[in-house]
Amino acid sequence: MRPLAADGWDPTLAGFYCLISESKAHPERPITREFIAQVGRELRPFDGVPEMLGRVRDCARKNIPAIDVEFYLLSCGYVDVQRATSIAPEFKEMWSSEFAFNDAGEIEFVKQVLTHPEKVRYVLQLSKGLGLEGQNSPVDVYRDVPDEELYVPLSQVIDVGDGGSDLPVFGLLNERGGKAIGVYKPGQTPESWGGHAGMREGRQVQNLAPADYSADGELMKSLLLAVESICKEMELRRLGEGE
Repeated sequence: MRPLAADGWDPTLAGFYCLISESKAHPERPITREFIAQVGRELRPFDGVPEMLGRVRDCARKNIPAIDVEFYLLSCGYVDVQRATSIAPEFKEMWSSEFAFNDAGEIEFVKQVLTHPEKVRYVLQLSKGLGLEGQNSPVDVYRDVPDEELYVPLSQVIDVGDGGSDLPVFGLLNERGGKAIGVYKPGQTPESWGGHAGMREGRQVQNLAPADYSADGELMKSLLLAVESICKEMELRRLGEGE
């Protein structure tokens, strides 16, 4: 994959190409839908991730009992793997790159690719309540929608991202009053996160925290503060509207 990336390939497409080529080169042991799903089933989430999702819901409902909290996965990875993970049922939708399979259940081609810049399009589609099951016209995605008609205002969106591909969405949320939280993996430092030194100083994220999902970790505290902030803003707006 690295030689292809060095030759100018999109990283996501390079990954698909390598896996499909490997599968076809070994017809005695092709990569199948079931094999990919098994990989997902065997993936173990970071410690504390399942509990984190529940804590976020509880925090929101403690502030506004009737509030709905929805989780979405927006990734440049392989959705066929992600849909088989133990935490998949917690997400309303998972949007990612996807394989096409032949009649024998073997990977054949690319069905859908979610590249880094497209993350913004998906967030805009979600906010405006546009269908995500098919291809929308860019004109539809970027058309103006009155605030009262939005499915979810971007000011009520929290995005947690772990790399440079999330920066476009972070920038969008900063413009629209949403919350952006960066996560760096063990062995990394805040300064080297995603290769973007000084990001926190540029206010591209509300916080940059290690991937520690424990109840008393900085990431969990950041998430709960972001949830509380959104809830209080919603309540203040309702008071101002006389509700």
